[in-house]
Amino acid sequence: MSKTQRRKTIYSYKLHPSMRDSICFYCGGLWESKDHIPPISYAEYVEEENRLLVRSCILCNTLLNKRSILTILARCDYLLIKYNKRFKRLLEMPLWKPTEIEEMEGKLKRQIIQAIKKKAYIEGKILFIQKTIEALQGY
Repeated sequence: MSKTQRRKTIYSYKLHPSMRDSICFYCGGLWESKDHIPPISYAEYVEEENRLLVRSCILCNTLLNKRSILTILARCDYLLIKYNKRFKRLLEMPLWKPTEIEEMEGKLKRQIIQAIKKKAYIEGKILFIQKTIEALQGY
């Protein structure tokens, strides 16, 4: 695809209504990039009226990359699987009681507190993706 063809293709994407929001369409995080649905490299296989542009965070956009996932629902499903796989160890981390954490000291205590915060953050992203999927399916 030449630069001119690529530029024309990029401009053929229509903005999804979510583009008015200031959050990632997929996970609810802060948006930092835009996701083309389908990816620009597959645009020729999809009619122009079915091409979408949504806001996304860097992590969601990176996980999706140039995958040949052509619909917004399929991209959400894929992200849900990827988040659960990528953060499996963190998500399986045991629940710590506040009294257990208070008994700890130093670096271990800080690492556990950080892991608890990160786990909550990732669980929030996963929950948002699940709600996005439900909304797209019409629940």
